[in-house]
Amino acid sequence: MSTDSQQPIDCDALTAELRETKPGRASQTEGAFVRMLPEIRSALERNVTRKVLLAVLAKHGLKLSPVKFKALMEKHGQPSTEINGEVTA
Repeated sequence: MSTDSQQPIDCDALTAELRETKPGRASQTEGAFVRMLPEIRSALERNVTRKVLLAVLAKHGLKLSPVKFKALMEKHGQPSTEINGEVTA
């Protein structure tokens, strides 16, 4: 433990900086994936291969590995279904 006196916390400056802080690359990628999900589902339903789909996404800046694509599909990609009045993922 240090005996140095602590600097006072400038809450206004901290608030301003937190408001201006941009999300990291991973959050931006996941956000873009979620926004494009209806089109991704549509392409898969039309039997567009994942390889082709990943190439098109990468061409437009959404670069995903096959493993990351699969993980995002498992997290966000399955439409909810209703069973006995309860919504499940």
